[in-house]
Amino acid sequence: MATIFCTPQAFTMSAGSQQATATISNAGTDHPAQVWRSNGLAGVFATLQTAGKTIDTLALMGTNIRSTDTVRFRGSNSADMSALLFDTTVQGWTGAAPARGATTLLAMANSYAPAFVRIDISSSGNPDGYVEVQRIVIGKRVQTDGINIGCDHMFEDSSINEEINGYTVSDALRMRDSWKVTMNNIKETDYWTTWYSFLRGVGSTAGFLFVPDTDPTLMQNQTILARVSSSAKGNYQSGELIAIDLNLKQV
Repeated sequence: MATIFCTPQAFTMSAGSQQATATISNAGTDHPAQVWRSNGLAGVFATLQTAGKTIDTLALMGTNIRSTDTVRFRGSNSADMSALLFDTTVQGWTGAAPARGATTLLAMANSYAPAFVRIDISSSGNPDGYVEVQRIVIGKRVQTDGINIGCDHMFEDSSINEEINGYTVSDALRMRDSWKVTMNNIKETDYWTTWYSFLRGVGSTAGFLFVPDTDPTLMQNQTILARVSSSAKGNYQSGELIAIDLNLKQV
């Protein structure tokens, strides 16, 4: 199994099924309250125009998709999906039911540079009456064999508690996951050619897909849309090996 980091690339909607107040463009933002909702359950799709950059990873995050649903990902240089570059259908998700919205992940073995990506979702009979997606991730991943033993997974409650007249008044707000992770034995070449670009690119403001472990048994509850919450650090272990320390917080 592996650990995946992937910065979402920007896209614009070419066509799709959407509600007027919950458009597909919402799924291109990092705000958790902005979601895409389909207009019913028949013909749920989104055709997205990309910047034509290289990609190898596609994901739908924070969805109401069921494990028995299917998602078809296609890439082409034409909006009508002629002359396909890739065409893969995956199960909505597997493993333990997610504590929050589900994640559908496609980590492709090869890289492509499609001008358009089309996503078709089959969720017939969904009790909500629509498909909801918080974030669409289209990008090129940075991947390692895993994070070190001894990592910390934490729960951060954003609620505000105030003591008034001997009792506690709580303004219940969002609970977020956070991680403190280290990855050892990153080759110096990989650090300066891959990790350097990724970490400078996301800084402390950009959200990215973080999959601590691609094992489907655990992935649904572990995976988050994350931000770096303090300065990332690369520490030389030797002349050719570097350890990376990251503090991550759910967007």
